[in-house]
Amino acid sequence: MMLASLRESAFTEDDADLLTHIGTQVAIAVENAVNYERLRCAECEVVRERDRTKLLLDINNAVVSHLDLRDLVKSISASLRQIIPHDGAFFTLLDLASGGLRVQALDLRVLDQTPFEGGFRSCRRARARVRRLHRDGPYWLYPE
Repeated sequence: MMLASLRESAFTEDDADLLTHIGTQVAIAVENAVNYERLRCAECEVVRERDRTKLLLDINNAVVSHLDLRDLVKSISASLRQIIPHDGAFFTLLDLASGGLRVQALDLRVLDQTPFEGGFRSCRRARARVRRLHRDGPYWLYPE
C-alpha cells in the first residue's frame, strides 16, 4: 500500500507505523482470500475425480454384469450421461476385410423406439483409412 502527498513531510513516524500495521492486516486478508480460492478449486477437483472414479466403477460393473450387448450399451450410456450429457451412444467395430465401421449396438435416448436389428450395420458414409501405429497395436481410423 502506498500513500502520497504533495506536501513535504506530510506523514509522521506514527503514520508510517499505522500504515505498516494496516498493510500487514491487508496482506493477511489477501492471502486468506487467495488460499480460500485455492481450497475451492481443490474441492472441485476432488469432486470431479470422485465422480469420474464412480463412473469407471459403474461402467466396470456394467461390463461384468451385462451379457447382452444392447443392455451393456444402455447401461454404459446411462452411467456416462451422469457426467457427460449426451443423446445417444453406440459401439462400432472395425471390419478388417472392408476397412469400414460396423454399428454393433446403439442407445439413442431421443429416439426410444429406434428400430435396430441384430447383427452388423455398415457405416460407409465417412471414408477413413485404417492403420496401426505398430505391428501389435490397436487399429486407428484416420478420416480421408
